[in-house]
Amino acid sequence: MSQQPVVDDATVGADEGLDTAKTLETTQVQDQYIKLLLKKIALLEERLSITNDDDRASQKNDGKSEAPVEKNDAEEEEEPRYVIIVNKWDPDTGDYKDDEITKSNEKKEIGPKPESRRAFTFRKSTMFRPRYNIVETVLSVAQIEAEPLQRLIGKITSKLGGDELVKSISSPFENLVWTWAEAEDEAKKFVESETPEEKQARIDLSELMRIISTSSGILPLDQYFKERNFFDNERSISHAALWTLFPPGTLIVSHPCLGEPQIFTVDSCDSFILREDHTFDLTCFSFDWTGTEFTRVPFEMKIRH
Repeated sequence: MSQQPVVDDATVGADEGLDTAKTLETTQVQDQYIKLLLKKIALLEERLSITNDDDRASQKNDGKSEAPVEKNDAEEEEEPRYVIIVNKWDPDTGDYKDDEITKSNEKKEIGPKPESRRAFTFRKSTMFRPRYNIVETVLSVAQIEAEPLQRLIGKITSKLGGDELVKSISSPFENLVWTWAEAEDEAKKFVESETPEEKQARIDLSELMRIISTSSGILPLDQYFKERNFFDNERSISHAALWTLFPPGTLIVSHPCLGEPQIFTVDSCDSFILREDHTFDLTCFSFDWTGTEFTRVPFEMKIRH
């Protein structure tokens, strides 16, 4: 018969205690390792987040890999030089409201408010015509805010009797249309001795003329500028746009008395004539002999379609 090994109770108890101690030690080591591992993961995630932010900023910077350049508030939210506002009919409220097409982000200013860099605000006022269910621009106004631009426009148009400092002009912008060719020359001109503000005014004038000639919102005026080059090339004019030929002070020749040629000076005239059954009315004056003296005499001419 084989003998069974004899195991002492004290020996068994010691072995069990040793195993328990080893288990506790192992558990503590594992806990410390897990804590270190979690800390390492958190550090790696933080570094990865910073790297991704830098990559996104670099992509915004024209695709370059260099670090993004910080901009101050003035650079990020600079006020636009030109603002266009449309006063629209809101069918939800049954009233008109302003819709600013060009907007700058609002920000809180710290310290003194900087000087406005806006050159002009172009405002289109519309009217809802329920009979035709349309919204039509009935008036466009350019509020000139930069003084160098006010002086430049005044320099061009004051010969027609306007102010030398023009702060506002409205559709159909008669004085500017009558001096359009001169205004184009002034906008393109470069004068070495001018200040940066005066040179900028010429750029501002060019932008103002672009808006007036392409998107004034006044349909007859927009149509006139579409046909303007044709009129110049063909030496002709439409009945609707006759007014563009007669700025105040223009000398014209007519034959109202006995078929004899006579000189007249333009005083005023109609604007756009949109109906064929309406005449274009032109008020002029000339000098006539009353029997005792020469005096200025008004004379009205009518041009049929």
